[in-house]
Amino acid sequence: MKTLPFAAATAFMLVLFVAPMVTTAATYTVTVTVNASSYTGSEAVYASGSVTPSPGASQAASFTVTNPGGTSYPLPGTANINPTSGDFTFVFNTGGTYYTASGSYTLTAEYDGFYGSTTFSYSPSTSGSGGISSAQYGNLIGNLTIVQHQLVTLQNDLAGNSSKLSGSISSLSSAISSLSTSLTGISSSLTSLTNTVNKMNATVSTLGSQVSSAASKATTAANDISTTQTYVLVVAVLAAITLVLELAVLVRKLS
Repeated sequence: MKTLPFAAATAFMLVLFVAPMVTTAATYTVTVTVNASSYTGSEAVYASGSVTPSPGASQAASFTVTNPGGTSYPLPGTANINPTSGDFTFVFNTGGTYYTASGSYTLTAEYDGFYGSTTFSYSPSTSGSGGISSAQYGNLIGNLTIVQHQLVTLQNDLAGNSSKLSGSISSLSSAISSLSTSLTGISSSLTSLTNTVNKMNATVSTLGSQVSSAASKATTAANDISTTQTYVLVVAVLAAITLVLELAVLVRKLS
């Protein structure tokens, strides 16, 4: 009787643990258009489109064309997808092996298993009428559209780079300010050191003067001592001579 509730509870717990582990793959919407409704001969087809949401950096879309007979063939090359906007552009030429019949052709853009398509008319022969044809006019307008798109992309890139450049300039300005502050501190320290050296030079000069004065006084004192010693010696000699003379006189009288 308790087996069924236990099994149900076990299944419920497994759902709780397994459900968070199940991830949902990203879903993309792919769109593509061409610059004209019809082409002839070997005209270039300028395609543009987008992948929403943008899949990020280093991603590309691929393309195939299906002719009126239902045969599909891949176009050479891929289109880089803008990592911010998800936009892309692609150019290919009509004419050749797969463009032998007049009628409606389908261009399909593909990214990660998601597709977007558009159609255009094609005729393998060109008309001999003068002037510019509607296809050529459409080709020209398509070129202008692609150039405009590229200019917008370039403007966005420049805006992003401008922000990075502004940040770099701000960092450089801060570094220069810090360096200026350091140089000011070094200059102040050098000024203090110069003042200290000047004071030491003045003290040394004063000490030199005092030493010179002391040496002069010492020389004078030595001279004075020498003169005094000479005077004492002369007096002693004179006293000795006087004593000898007196002794001689005394000896004479006694004899």
